[in-house]
Amino acid sequence: MGHDFENYEVARLFTDRRNYDFKHKAFASALTEIKYRVWELGWNSSELENIDSEIMDRNYRPRLEQNKIERYAKKYGWIGYNEKAGVLMDSNILSGKSRSARGNPIPDIDPSFPGEPSTLPSLDIPSWVTGLPEDRVKIPPD
Repeated sequence: MGHDFENYEVARLFTDRRNYDFKHKAFASALTEIKYRVWELGWNSSELENIDSEIMDRNYRPRLEQNKIERYAKKYGWIGYNEKAGVLMDSNILSGKSRSARGNPIPDIDPSFPGEPSTLPSLDIPSWVTGLPEDRVKIPPD
């Protein structure tokens, strides 16, 4: 996942951890859980390390941020991180308040998700269609 991800991102989950303190028990435990989740999602060095290295090499070339491709290990790492952060919040170990200049360690699930879905255009139903879908689907009462 990368040294910076571990030291700067995962570490934000623990207010009592000093920078570069890799012996912090809760941090070390969380990091182990996140790494296990990355492995569980399918990342392993024998299959993906070369691809991830190639992606990382390509990202060093100047390009627009919107075209940047993220490594599998990093994507899977963020999944594990957010799952662990959710567990810590549910256990009241982590609050959702901003604790540093870098902001809240718990982001929105998808900050790009639109607030309201767009309206679908109306459909012209051909004259040969009889009945409505509700007529064919029996919905059991609650």
